[in-house]
Amino acid sequence: MDTVDVRSAPNPLGVVSDTLDEPVELVWRCLDCGYQRQSSRHLDRCPHCGASADRVAGRTSVAWRTMLRAERAGLDRAS
Repeated sequence: MDTVDVRSAPNPLGVVSDTLDEPVELVWRCLDCGYQRQSSRHLDRCPHCGASADRVAGRTSVAWRTMLRAERAGLDRAS
């Protein structure tokens, strides 16, 4: 398995590492079942449901929290 290159990893909030040469720990989340694992390496597949690597997204924990808060705020306004 390769380490994550932070220059090409999903980075919706523009999070920048202090040293781009070091692998960054991301939270990898299965978009099918919600399984999560923190790692500097991309998962080949979800160990819980077996979903393929393209269904496993990696982001910083801050990015995930920000996305979830935005989703919840949108749901609260829609109610």
